[in-house]
Amino acid sequence: MKEKKNEMGMDVKFSSPEPCRMKADITFSAEEVDNNLEIAFKELRNTIAIPGFRRGKAPLQLVRKRFEGPALEQLVRIFTTNAFDAIREKFGSDMVTFPAPEGQLPQPEPGKPYSLTLTFEVAPEIKLPDYKGIKLEKTMEEVSDKEIEEELERYRDVYSEFTTVDSPAEEGDMLKISFKSDIDVNDDTPDSAKRLISAEDTWCWLNEPEMMPGIIKGLTGVKPGETKKLEIEFPADYSEAFLAGKKGKYEFTVNEVQRRVPLKDDKELCKRLNVESIDALKERIRNTRSESAKFEAESKVRNQALDYITEKVGEIDLPPAILANAVQTQLRQIANNTVKTQEDADAFRKDIETHRKAAEEQAKKRLTTFFIAKKIAEAENIEVTQYEIDDRIRGLSMAYGYKEKDLRQHLESSGGMDDLHIDLTIEKVAEFLVKNADIKEKGASSKKSSAKKKTEKKSDEAKEDKKS
Repeated sequence: MKEKKNEMGMDVKFSSPEPCRMKADITFSAEEVDNNLEIAFKELRNTIAIPGFRRGKAPLQLVRKRFEGPALEQLVRIFTTNAFDAIREKFGSDMVTFPAPEGQLPQPEPGKPYSLTLTFEVAPEIKLPDYKGIKLEKTMEEVSDKEIEEELERYRDVYSEFTTVDSPAEEGDMLKISFKSDIDVNDDTPDSAKRLISAEDTWCWLNEPEMMPGIIKGLTGVKPGETKKLEIEFPADYSEAFLAGKKGKYEFTVNEVQRRVPLKDDKELCKRLNVESIDALKERIRNTRSESAKFEAESKVRNQALDYITEKVGEIDLPPAILANAVQTQLRQIANNTVKTQEDADAFRKDIETHRKAAEEQAKKRLTTFFIAKKIAEAENIEVTQYEIDDRIRGLSMAYGYKEKDLRQHLESSGGMDDLHIDLTIEKVAEFLVKNADIKEKGASSKKSSAKKKTEKKSDEAKEDKKS
């Protein structure tokens, strides 16, 4: 039977049991059931080989008797498809979840009407305020000489070298250590575990991630040649499985302490950074910081525009299922950012309700912003194209080091594509709002930086000298 939409004899009644949730009660007449069932039997006779008869020549009564079950199942699929089409036609893009039956779909009966109930969620009703010509402030922070000096110090630290010192160990130092513990080893103990149970003249960096739990705090303050006894407790989820959950008494001997000494020679620094002079390096830093400040200012003004619109709209109802999924997504993100150790996991579980509340607040804000942006996008014909989605996936794959194909499959299987579409919709609408806003610029964009002023002053003086 061809799955054609046939709205003749279909009665649809919509109701809203709660905000953003819709209920569709759909009834197909007995005549509609019988007509479609008869068509189904005739098509089955033409497509299915029945022993003893040429294709299409079997008695219809025999086909009805043998294939009533499959025909009725086909009827359910067609009626459900017709119901979906009717819902989609009425609600369009406002339908935000796929219509689902309440319980198991009933079986049609010849000669009787067929009824089914589908529930789904829709976008909230939103009355948009005037969103063109809104007043915004764009502040450009001037790059100070202090910031440039701080960046120079960072470069000097990056190109620093470790030098042996005769002083107590500090966090960030490199130590040459020897150690042994009372943890038993056997023939099955992996070499990787043995290297963490006892070793001679091995290097240890007093920095995260720790070589062993508590070693940074334990060895800080120990001088070269001194010995320190520590009790090390490995967490249950420790990366070296043999040591996971074990305790051991350790004796550490610090043989040498090396400390990072910043590079003080500016000529050498310029050489390593491939610039002609320290002044050229400062100018490069200023330009980079200025571009960064510009990007940050543009980001802030976009957020300012979105905040303005959401504040004007006020609180809105949100689709319950969509909100519940968004809360779970936010909660997972909070957990990923918070939980690094078993101790963190225990603390997270203890404060789970606090984290859940924070996740709900974030999810509500994001969804509210999205549905308002969606409404503006529809009014202004702003669309997220497939090219933009593909371009964002390419960018994410490069940023995180994943293969583009693998990342796409992960996003499709985890629901990440929906999040990607939400992000892009919000971004495009924010850009539209800013483009059509009344923006007052403040800060570095309306006054010259001190370095530029000095340069222009020197240029003007040189011109005056030539004239004279």
